[in-house]
Amino acid sequence: ADFASLFPTVTPGSQGALLGSGSRFALPEESEVFEIGVKSEFDRLKLYITLFDQSIKNFQSSVFLGTSFGFANAGEQSVSGVEFNSVWEPLDNLRFNVAGTYLNAEFDDFVGSPAGGDISGTRPGNVSEFSGSFGASYDWNINGKDAYIRADYQFESDVDTEDGGDLNPVNILLDNGFTRQRGVNSVNASAGISFDKIDISIWARNLFNNEYPLQNAPTPLQNGSVNAYPNMPRTYGLNLRYNF
Repeated sequence: ADFASLFPTVTPGSQGALLGSGSRFALPEESEVFEIGVKSEFDRLKLYITLFDQSIKNFQSSVFLGTSFGFANAGEQSVSGVEFNSVWEPLDNLRFNVAGTYLNAEFDDFVGSPAGGDISGTRPGNVSEFSGSFGASYDWNINGKDAYIRADYQFESDVDTEDGGDLNPVNILLDNGFTRQRGVNSVNASAGISFDKIDISIWARNLFNNEYPLQNAPTPLQNGSVNAYPNMPRTYGLNLRYNF
């Protein structure tokens, strides 16, 4: 109704055509979420688990098409799953963290997707089925000086970066097992010590240089070409901090 009032007459190439219902206008989303969880805390152990189910009617999807964005409503998108988190401290200075998530995500009804027409029954892009993390840290005191060492591992199972699966022509163009999908296997680590007013720490992110695309998109005005945006490579550094 808003579009019809703003642009009662639309001609090809006009402003109204560029701002039409496929690029700027969409129905509002309506979401419904059910969640149940349990929290348990013991002397040196904490456990949390949550079950959830979510559905979104008129899910708003935006897809870059190379020269413009396609904006459309899915009839319904749903996701159900379980989330787990735990903290274990076997010693006063030693801590382990373990967390994981399982997601069953699907476009229940998406007939007019800009990513490939009717993509009902496919998995939304960038929503991994399994993800998890494992972390460990140890703190101690050296001659009155506080020190620590930490490390963590992040995992996400392989998933298409774009919606639509095999129905999306961008995914078919990138169907070589690497740029089409991303899977995360990243390790981070750090260590540090404090000397009175001076803190020194060394750190590394993505220590083993795991490579994966964050997103893919058609190259503007170059039909048949796609741009891929990579994750951050291995990064490391040294931090010095003076407190006064």
